[in-house]
Amino acid sequence: MGILIFDIMTHTPEEDSGVGDHGVKGIERWRDQHDCNAFCKRLELGAGDSDDEDEEE
Repeated sequence: MGILIFDIMTHTPEEDSGVGDHGVKGIERWRDQHDCNAFCKRLELGAGDSDDEDEEE
């Protein structure tokens, strides 16, 4: 058995969540690199879902 260590990284539109917050560019880069997995499915998150409430479909 091993130890799993991870560092939570957050990106916000305001770039104010702390060191390493790369704002919208960080969010876009994460979305480009992310591969959905069992956690996404359990949370019922759809690929490419937008969290922009002002965006119209």
